[in-house]
Amino acid sequence: MTRGKSNRNKVKQKSSTKEKKFNLTHILVIIIVSIIGLSIIFNLFIHATDRTILTKYGEVTDEFQTRGLFVRDESVTIAPISGKLDLKVKAGTRVQASTLVAQIKHNRKKCNLYSRHSGLVSYHSDGLESTLKPEILDQLTYKQFQKLGYKGYSINNGIKVNNGRPIFKIVNNFLLYLVVPISKDKSSLFESGMKIEFELPQKTEDRYAAQIDRILHSRKKDLLVLNVKRFISKFMKLRKVEVNLIRSSYNGIVVPVTALINKKEKTGVMVVKNQQTSFKEVKIVGKNRNRAVIKGVEIGVKILRNPE
Repeated sequence: MTRGKSNRNKVKQKSSTKEKKFNLTHILVIIIVSIIGLSIIFNLFIHATDRTILTKYGEVTDEFQTRGLFVRDESVTIAPISGKLDLKVKAGTRVQASTLVAQIKHNRKKCNLYSRHSGLVSYHSDGLESTLKPEILDQLTYKQFQKLGYKGYSINNGIKVNNGRPIFKIVNNFLLYLVVPISKDKSSLFESGMKIEFELPQKTEDRYAAQIDRILHSRKKDLLVLNVKRFISKFMKLRKVEVNLIRSSYNGIVVPVTALINKKEKTGVMVVKNQQTSFKEVKIVGKNRNRAVIKGVEIGVKILRNPE
């Protein structure tokens, strides 16, 4: 009896060991097959997205980056005496001519400072207010544009000021120019009266409208003088800024320029449907170096990114 039980136990142990080995092998096979399957699916997905894209709605702009120079109509009032400053008007406030803006107190003496013109009050100066005026813009050259140096500073209420220090300026908020240099080969793309837009990427995400007032021809580069249509308070402290100059913009179905092909003197894209490709003629509304706005296909259509 004891020998029989021992044999049965040995058989059970061998069977259990074989079963464990089988289960382990089965699990390993499943894992390997799963990895291979996922790898194939992943590679197919990447390959598909590399080759095809879905058309979508967007905007294409014809723009270039440059440096801009704000030119304002502004008049500075200087401290006639030294003393403690008492500001009467909040910065950015629009005042009429002959408004009491600030007062300087020295001992028992008081000196009142009035606005000479109507406009916005600013307590920020940079030293170019008297030398860079709209009426002398025609004399500006690209060389001068490059060399213009300035240092901005502001004053606060209650500080002591010395005789001859700029206290405030009145800014005409109905007149603002932005001067931008442009290469000679691009200068011919613009003309006086043309409407244009610009962005200040380091300052704000907003886009502003302007009109080309004139083109100043100079050595090396020309200067576009833009008449800015909307004056906002932040412009009062800006002088030289990074500018995205937008010559034109288009909205619609956007595709990469590489997706466009010419076939039998027609421009189109290769549409992918049910794993088959077919040529679809489109009309180009506008484009830049990388993207184009087209008509002729709807949103969400699968096309070849770079048809051969």
